[in-house]
Amino acid sequence: MGSSAGAGSEVFHVYRHLRRRENDRQDFIAVKANEEELEEEFQETMAMHRAEDDARTAKKRKQRQKLAQKMTKIESEGGEKEEAKPAEKDSSEEEAEHFTIGGK
Repeated sequence: MGSSAGAGSEVFHVYRHLRRRENDRQDFIAVKANEEELEEEFQETMAMHRAEDDARTAKKRKQRQKLAQKMTKIESEGGEKEEAKPAEKDSSEEEAEHFTIGGK
């Protein structure tokens, strides 16, 4: 119904009410579209950050595993060599420890 569609002053309040409802509906649609767009951008950003974090974590995990393998290899090789050498302390070191101030 338009304002010039035969509506007289007696039904103008009906036209005004319909126009207000339509404007409110259009505003609601615009706000919802904006919210959906912002939510989509947020989800894309979160996915990008998650992918970066996963890549960084995978790289660090690889480095830790490589270091652990290296340490395991050194321990297996070095452990046999250390067992062959008995650890002996010098008697002068033991005496020096007794006279250290604040020492244990």
